[in-house]
Amino acid sequence: MGNVTLSSQNDILSPNGNSLALFVDGSTGIMQVKDIMGNIQPLSDFIESPIAQSFNPSFTDASGTTSGAVATGSYTMISPKICFFRVYVDFATCTDFGTGQYQITLPFPSIETMRQAGGTLHQVTGNSLYHIAGITDVSVSTTIHKLYYSGSTTDLNWKFNTPVGATTITSHFDITGVYQIV
Repeated sequence: MGNVTLSSQNDILSPNGNSLALFVDGSTGIMQVKDIMGNIQPLSDFIESPIAQSFNPSFTDASGTTSGAVATGSYTMISPKICFFRVYVDFATCTDFGTGQYQITLPFPSIETMRQAGGTLHQVTGNSLYHIAGITDVSVSTTIHKLYYSGSTTDLNWKFNTPVGATTITSHFDITGVYQIV
């Protein structure tokens, strides 16, 4: 597997003003920063807080009726304004899956509307995986990240029984992403 770009080259600038891109090496899983010439820059030069910090991602549906799912989150500040986040939700003890669209809260407000496509819903029965994306629309909220799954022509609201019935066949959900904070 090749490199996966986590942010556009305009998101991070080196001390001399050159554009940089943040990558995760697909074979090692190691995060790297590369300049426009393809040279790897030390990630330690760009990380403000190299240790992941915990936060409460508050997984719920739009009506706030879900209960029992255990949501954990962590974030690392890559620069003073760039945040890498990870959310993991375990459904093993969930007693109420609600009926509305699922959402999480981000660790910090987003500066602009953004979409993260790095989420996966893990189905126990049949060992299937579903692609989950999230959108934060700052005209609605700067911290609510609404969750979607891939339909045939557009993203569709991820909720109780779509794309699969959550109560009996899912084990967990995870999503990661990078975004610019206020």
